[in-house]
Amino acid sequence: MQRGFTLVELLIVLAILAALTVISSGGMMSSPRDKEMLKNAAESFKATLTSARFQATAKSEPVYVTIYGDASVPASNKNSFSATHLGGTWSGAPANLSQGAKKSFPGVQIFAATTAPNCNLGAPLNTLSIRFGPNASVTNMTTGTNTDVSFGLRSTNPDIPDIYCLQVRSITGRAAIIR
Repeated sequence: MQRGFTLVELLIVLAILAALTVISSGGMMSSPRDKEMLKNAAESFKATLTSARFQATAKSEPVYVTIYGDASVPASNKNSFSATHLGGTWSGAPANLSQGAKKSFPGVQIFAATTAPNCNLGAPLNTLSIRFGPNASVTNMTTGTNTDVSFGLRSTNPDIPDIYCLQVRSITGRAAIIR
């Protein structure tokens, strides 16, 4: 009588272990796609902010960008932003900016943030409206102040620790991604 395992038994155990490994690492396998989606969202936000600044100076009229954050806003606006040219009027309500092109980023959370010296995320962002003036200056329409505007982006996937911070300078209106 022999003791031990046959080659067939060992191969079956290895196949079962391989299958369990693949199943248990399902979240990690989506990480590259989620990382790319987060990076694309940050670049898209920056491009929209840069475009709004350019339009404001080229047309000599204000351009507004509204960023919608967490679940307290309508589902159609969650984690999205819209940009529109309002010709210098502001009614105080971001809902009036709905004529702009809207982009959504499922799987990306938007937070209030500070950028000096690091990107420290605050509370989830509800709504942030930014006015780019004809002289490229920036006004945070949510607070009514001419200060630098910062917000952070993070993946809803807990396996992705990356954070992208975007900052818009109040005097120049230039947008930058700060990691």
